[in-house]
Amino acid sequence: MLQICINPTINKGERDPRKKFQCPSCQKGYLSKTALNRHIRYDCGKEPMFSCPHCSYRAYQKVHVATHMSKTHVNEYYGDTEKFKK
Repeated sequence: MLQICINPTINKGERDPRKKFQCPSCQKGYLSKTALNRHIRYDCGKEPMFSCPHCSYRAYQKVHVATHMSKTHVNEYYGDTEKFKK
């Protein structure tokens, strides 16, 4: 069973106390040092490296472009889906 935990004490604009690792450049917070290091190496102060071949969507991670394509460009991503419809 999937459980979603919402912390009602954290208001928008307040810093999430669980995010103990903070970027020294942009002040963005992360739950793990690994996530912070990935942000510093690939994201912070840089342009997105990956782009959708079908539109102007760009992302910092390849998986985000793949997700975008599977939701937005279904026919281009999976081919012609009309043959699967009844």
